[in-house]
Amino acid sequence: MTVCGLGAHARQDAATSDDLLLGLDPSTTSARAVLTARDGRILATHAADYPVDPPRPYLKLSKE
Repeated sequence: MTVCGLGAHARQDAATSDDLLLGLDPSTTSARAVLTARDGRILATHAADYPVDPPRPYLKLSKE
């Protein structure tokens, strides 16, 4: 089950937030999340890419 914005879309069989575990995996170009019940059942997953700003070249100042 893939869910974007876990709010109202997450499965309804988990009673409280104490029953849930959220795993996050941020990396250089994307982030992933998985919501599980304490017994290991996966309730929701989501992944999102984000842009990467490459380094800019150094500004060379002329000596005057």
